[in-house]
Amino acid sequence: MKSLIAILFSVLAGLFMFVGMIIIFKSKNNKKIESFSIALGLIVLLFLGLVHILPESIELLNNKFITLQSIAFIFLMSLVGYAFLKVLDKFMPDHNHSNSKKNLKHIAYVTSIALFFHNIVEGMSLYATTVASIKTGFIYLFGIGCHNVALGMTLTGQIYKEKTSKKESYKLIGFLVLANLIGALISYVFNVYFEKSFALGVVLSITFGMLIYIILYELIPSFRESKDKKEKVIGIVIGAILMLLTLLF
Repeated sequence: MKSLIAILFSVLAGLFMFVGMIIIFKSKNNKKIESFSIALGLIVLLFLGLVHILPESIELLNNKFITLQSIAFIFLMSLVGYAFLKVLDKFMPDHNHSNSKKNLKHIAYVTSIALFFHNIVEGMSLYATTVASIKTGFIYLFGIGCHNVALGMTLTGQIYKEKTSKKESYKLIGFLVLANLIGALISYVFNVYFEKSFALGVVLSITFGMLIYIILYELIPSFRESKDKKEKVIGIVIGAILMLLTLLF
């Protein structure tokens, strides 16, 4: 029974992204959504990387290394993740920051690749936590859900331009929810508490490098070129609030 609940919690964590997607669907001004989603994505991914992924990677790798060695190892694995997206970027459709619509879609797709690996790890970790304690797993689920709402808003805001693109948004979010399920099933099949796994620390370190690439070369340039100052401020504030909520749990 615990295993089924743990798998359910892992899937529910991903489904929170659909909440963020629906929020964007209810909005009207697409241009302002673009500026809002860029600012939101910048603060959410920055917070996710520095406050969640990096410290967790260090903690996991400290089971094998001392702290300085863990940091050095994370740096090397981050370069792998960074290089992976850099190479992949060459095969993605051309984009530039003067073509806002095309560039935002590019950012969304590149971001989703990094988040796919992150969500697999997330599903593994949530499964293991829930099997150990359903109560703790539920609290962890709520914390993950908070930042997944923001991520859902970010990705949908970058893709959603008109009613015909709703299907595309559903597919992208569904792709990430699937990653949560895959992570839970990996934990279930191997019957291991992956929150203590060295391999988990490696995957998180690579994911951190991917997020650094996205922040530096995708989000920051778009943020600078956005003219809607009010929407940028609102995006940063809402993103910060949602991510700070994750620290309470």
